[in-house]
Amino acid sequence: MTEIVIKLPNKVDKSLIRLIRRAVRKELLIDALFRELEKELKNSELTDEDIEQLEKSKE
Repeated sequence: MTEIVIKLPNKVDKSLIRLIRRAVRKELLIDALFRELEKELKNSELTDEDIEQLEKSKE
């Protein structure tokens, strides 16, 4: 797992910290979902074009 370090000023609103934590969790969740989707695609009968379109939508 990748470690992300965010340097914040000494006086930071707690809601900002919560917002950053939620954003990081959502990003990790999205990455995990795409990894699972890629595994499923490898086991499926989709065409190469279908896979390319899904990869483009991921970006």
